[in-house]
Amino acid sequence: MATVTALDISNIFDRKIIEKDTELMTTDSIEEFLANMISENFVNSDDSYLNISYIDVYWHTNTKAVVSTNAENGLYNFHTFLINCRQSKNIYTDFKFENGRLRIDIQQKEDETVLIDTTLAEVTDYNKVYETDVTAKVQVLIREDNSVYNLYLKTDRTTTENKDDPDRANGKVETISVDTADKAAEEALNVMKRQFI
Repeated sequence: MATVTALDISNIFDRKIIEKDTELMTTDSIEEFLANMISENFVNSDDSYLNISYIDVYWHTNTKAVVSTNAENGLYNFHTFLINCRQSKNIYTDFKFENGRLRIDIQQKEDETVLIDTTLAEVTDYNKVYETDVTAKVQVLIREDNSVYNLYLKTDRTTTENKDDPDRANGKVETISVDTADKAAEEALNVMKRQFI
């Protein structure tokens, strides 16, 4: 017997990204900021190999306010930020498959209160989740000059700096931050090596 665990679809955004353009939340809107970050980091990034090209993003409301990204060293988890927007400003991301594409609608709305039974028995079944998705790209923010260094995994477990290498592996993206450029290559390689220990 096999147990399959389905994660919430918003987990496709469970990745650290570089903090930038946060002022757009107050000049344009939080919803437009979210749409722009999804487009720039997940749909139309400079790395076409890892782009999720079947996503269409629309925003329907314009809430001008600030939601903290909780960035550390210039990086923040985008999925956590989506949750913070929902909890603090009632801005939701709704997902729907339509004509072979994933449509994401971003809007502010009031959530219905649902009463739950809090007298349920304690959960005693425990499952361990094993992740099989390898890190295929390490993006390094170099804080001294705000530049970015990228290292890619190849199918033979070696690495390359060439994003167009025909032997690149599929997988997830890890984003880290370093003080100076001389540390970028070594720290990126350490992230790659850690998954094969």
